[in-house]
Amino acid sequence: MSDKIDTAALLSRVDIVELIDGYVPLTKQGAEYVACCPFHSEASPSFKVNRAKQIYHCFGCGANGDAIKFLQEHQGLTFLEAVAQLGGNISPSQQAAPVPAPAIKASRSPWVALPCVPAGAPEHPVAHVKRGRPERTWAYRGVSGELLGVVMRFKTSDGGKEVLPIVWGRHSETGTEEWRWMAFAEPRPLYGLDMLAARPEATVLLVEGEKCADAAAAELPELVVMSWPGGGKADGKVDWSPLAGRKVITWADADAKRVPLTPAEREAGIEQKSKPLLPEADQPGVSTMARIRETLLSLDCKVWNVKLPPPGAKPDGWDVADAVNDGISGRVLADYVRENVRSTVPPAAAQSMEHPVPARVSSGTAPSAESDKKRTEQPLLVDASEWLAESVPPVYVVEGIVQRGTLCALTAVTNHGKTAVSLALAVCVATGKKFAGREIQQGKVLILCGENPDGFRTRLQATLQHMGLERGDVAGLISVVPTPLPIGNYVEQIIEEGRKAGGEFALVLVDTSVSYFSGDNEDDNLQARNHAWHLRALVELPGRPAVIANCHPTKNADNDALLPRGGGAFLNEIDVNLTVWAEGESATLHWHRKKRGPDFDPIAFEFVGMTIEEHGVKVPAVVAVHITDHRADEIHRSKSQDENRLLYALLHYPEEPYPGLASHCGWPGDKAKSKVSRVMDRLKKDQLVKKYRGHYVLTPTGKNEAERIR
Repeated sequence: MSDKIDTAALLSRVDIVELIDGYVPLTKQGAEYVACCPFHSEASPSFKVNRAKQIYHCFGCGANGDAIKFLQEHQGLTFLEAVAQLGGNISPSQQAAPVPAPAIKASRSPWVALPCVPAGAPEHPVAHVKRGRPERTWAYRGVSGELLGVVMRFKTSDGGKEVLPIVWGRHSETGTEEWRWMAFAEPRPLYGLDMLAARPEATVLLVEGEKCADAAAAELPELVVMSWPGGGKADGKVDWSPLAGRKVITWADADAKRVPLTPAEREAGIEQKSKPLLPEADQPGVSTMARIRETLLSLDCKVWNVKLPPPGAKPDGWDVADAVNDGISGRVLADYVRENVRSTVPPAAAQSMEHPVPARVSSGTAPSAESDKKRTEQPLLVDASEWLAESVPPVYVVEGIVQRGTLCALTAVTNHGKTAVSLALAVCVATGKKFAGREIQQGKVLILCGENPDGFRTRLQATLQHMGLERGDVAGLISVVPTPLPIGNYVEQIIEEGRKAGGEFALVLVDTSVSYFSGDNEDDNLQARNHAWHLRALVELPGRPAVIANCHPTKNADNDALLPRGGGAFLNEIDVNLTVWAEGESATLHWHRKKRGPDFDPIAFEFVGMTIEEHGVKVPAVVAVHITDHRADEIHRSKSQDENRLLYALLHYPEEPYPGLASHCGWPGDKAKSKVSRVMDRLKKDQLVKKYRGHYVLTPTGKNEAERIR
C-alpha cells in the first residue's frame, strides 16, 4: 500500500459545487457559482466556485483552494480529517504529507500584508476602485496608537453591504510597498488594542464587528470594548494573546439560522423557512464565541458570556448595536449586561470571581457578592407635593428664547445668516446688551469656531465694531476654541479649563456642529445621538450655560422644513430648534418642530455690509442687525419692486445681457450686475424664469406676472 494519499484521484471524485453548496447556498452565475463569502463579512457575493477547475476563490478577502482546503478552513478540520470526510482511504501508514494536485493548485498573490503601517506612509485611499466611498471606516491601532490597518464598510449597488480591509503591503518579488485591499497579516490584530493598553485594569467586552464595538463603547465607558477583523469565521486567525489574564465578557450575535436545505430539497423548491431553527449552540454567532472563550480560558482569562434571547426571539443577527437601537442604552444597558452575564468556569470557581461589570448606582450601596439586587440609602418613593415644591423656575439667557442649561440647534442653509445672527446674540450676552429688544442675562461666552476660524474672527471684529465696542470690552468675557476637533474626546478638558478660568458662563456657541462631530456619519442614528450628548455635556461648565449649535439642515431643506442633520436621533436630544431663513438682504429668526418653553414671534434682521481693517488691509464683512417690523416691510416691498422691474425688463427686452437689464431696471453703479443676478435667483426659485440656451427667459407663469405689471 502506498504511504501517500492520492489527492488528485480523491478530488476527481468530488463535486466541489455540491460540497460547498451543502454549507453555503450557491447561486449559478454563468459558468460559475457565487455566494457571500463564508470567510469574511460581506453583503454582496464575491465568493466564486468553479466546477470545471474544482476550486473556489473570494475576490474580497483572497480565500481560495480546493475541496480539501475548504473543509479545513470552513469546518476547522485537519488535512487527514478533511480527506476522510471526502471518502479518502486513511490507514495508519498513510500519515505522510499529502501529494498536491498540481492541476488545481491555487495561485498565491505576490503581495504580503505587513503587520504595521510605517511612519511616513501616505494616507490610505478614501475610496475603493469599484465600491466608491465607504459608509463607515474603522482604524485598527496598536498598543502605542500606531496604525495597523483600516476596515471599511461599503454599500453595494444592490443595496447590500460589503466590509473590506486595507493594509500596508509589500510585493515579495519587487519589494514595492503600498496600500493594498487585502486581509491583515496573520495573526490578525484585535480592534481596540490602544484602548486595551491604556486601561490595564478594565474589564473587556468582546463583540462581533467594529460597528458593535463602537456602539457598546459609547454606552459602557467602564468597559474596554473590542472586536476582531473578518467576522465569525476568522476567529482562528486572530492574535488573542493581548487579552491574557484579563477579565473578558463575550456578547455573541443572536442569530436565528435554520437547518440548511440539502441540494435535493433546494432542487425540489422547499422553502428555507420551513426548516427548523438550529439549536442555540449551533448558531454561528454563539458557536464562534464559544470557540473564542475556550481560547481565552487557555490564556488564563476570567471569562463571562452574556446570555442571549433564544433563537428566533430576536431578529436574525441581533447584537449589542441593535440592543442600543431598541432603547437598551446607558445605565439600562449596563444593568442588562450585569443581569445576563454568566460565568464560563465551574460554579465553585465562579463564586470567587468578582462581578465583571461595576454597579452604576449613583448613590447608596453597591450590590452584594451574593445578589445583583440594588438598594439606596434614601427612599425611592417621594411625595408629589414635596417634589412639586422643589421645582426651580426657568432662567433665560435671552428672554423667552434661550434658557440656561438647554441644548439648542440653530439651523439654516449655507449663506442664510446663522453665523451672523448667532454671533450678534453671543456678543450681546457677553456684554449685557439687549438682543432684538429682549433682556439678556449677562455672562461669559465660550465660542467653538472651528469651521472657519479666520472668517469667524473677521466677523467677530465687525460685530464688535458695529456695536460700538472695542476688543478690550470683551476681554475675559469671551473665550474661543478656534480648532475643529471631535468634541466627544475633548469635552472634559474644555469643562476643566472653563472651571479653572473662573466666572460663570451663560452661553456656548458652536459654529458649526459638524466641525465638532466625533463620528464619521452624521446620518447614523447612534452617532448623531451621541453627538447631541457630547454637546449637552457643555452645560456642565460653571453657570450651566445654554448651548447653541449652528447646524446645517437636511438635504433640500426649505423654509418649511429646516431640520438639523442627524435625523430624529439628534432632534430628540435637543430642547429647541431655532431657525434662520434669509430673503435677500434680510432674514428671520424663529423655530421649527422642536421648542421647549414659550413661543415667540419671528424676529427680523437685516444684513449690513461693512469694512474692517486687519493689519492694514481692508476686509469686507457682514453683520446681522435687528430691525423693526416696519423696516422689514419696507425691505419686502423693495424686494418685490426689484422683482417686478426685472420681470418687466425680461418681457420687453428678452435678449439683453445683465448690464442692459440693469439699465432698464434703473440700477446704475458697479454692483448693478450682481443685483440682477441676486434678483434673477429669486425669480428662478419662484419658477418665474428658467435658463434656456445660456440665458434666462420667462416661464409661462413669469410672462403672466410680467404682463400684469404697469
